[in-house]
Amino acid sequence: MRILLLLPLLTFLLSANALSQAPSLSSNQKALGDVPPFPRTWVPLASIFELDPDRPTKLEFLGQNYVTYRDNNGIWVVMDETCPHRLAPLSEGRIDRGKNILECAYHGWGFTANGTCTQIPQADEQTLKAAQKNARCQVKSYPVVTEKNILFAWLWPEDPLTAMSNEAAMPENLLSNIPENSGTYTRDLPYGWDTLLENIVDPSHVPWVSNLRLKVVEFVANSRDVVSDTQLMLISTTGTPRTSGKAR
Repeated sequence: MRILLLLPLLTFLLSANALSQAPSLSSNQKALGDVPPFPRTWVPLASIFELDPDRPTKLEFLGQNYVTYRDNNGIWVVMDETCPHRLAPLSEGRIDRGKNILECAYHGWGFTANGTCTQIPQADEQTLKAAQKNARCQVKSYPVVTEKNILFAWLWPEDPLTAMSNEAAMPENLLSNIPENSGTYTRDLPYGWDTLLENIVDPSHVPWVSNLRLKVVEFVANSRDVVSDTQLMLISTTGTPRTSGKAR
C-alpha cells in the first residue's frame, strides 16, 4: 500500500527533475502579467483585524488566489494558494506551530514562510532532500508589508524595487492621511472595482436608483426613530441591483 501511495509523488518528482530549471514566475504572476495595464503598487489585500492569525485564510486579487497566515515570529505571510503536489488549496490546510509551517490538508506537504517544502510524510529522507532542491516543489511566497493594520503584498512579476522611485506606490504613502490606530470595515460587493469606481465618480445617480429616494422618504415618514443625516446617506447609497444584473 505504501508503494501505491508513493507512485504519484515519485512520478511528480521524476518529471520535475527532468526539467533543468522551473519557471521563475508562478502561475499567479504570469496571470497578473497578462492582465490589462494595472498600477504597479503594493496591493492592499486585507485588514489584519479580519484575519485569524492561527488559521490559513484565502485571499483573491484580480482572479488569482492566495493564502495568508501569521508565522511563529508574528509576521504575516502571503503565498500562492495552490499546493504544488496535487493542486489542493492551502487555505484548507493548517498551521503546525511546532514546526512553524503551513501544512497541506491533502497529503501533508509542509511549507515554511518563504515557500520552501520541508515536509513530505510519504517520502524518505533522500526523496525529501531531492524535493527541497527542486523549485517545482516550492510555493511562491511574496514580500509583505503591514501598514496601519492593512496587509499589503507585492504580487507582480516585476521586482518590488522597481516601485521605490514611485512614492505613490508605497504603503506608507497610500495611507498617509489615515490615522495610526484607525479601524477598518470590509464588505464584499457583487461587482468589479471598475464598476464601483464608475459609480463613485457619478454621485448624481444616487437619489434616483431603483426608486430608492421614494423608499427612503417613506421610511423616514413612517418611522418613529430618529434618522441622522449619516444614516440617511448610507441608506440612500444602498439598494438592490436592477433586474438586468448590473449594479448601479
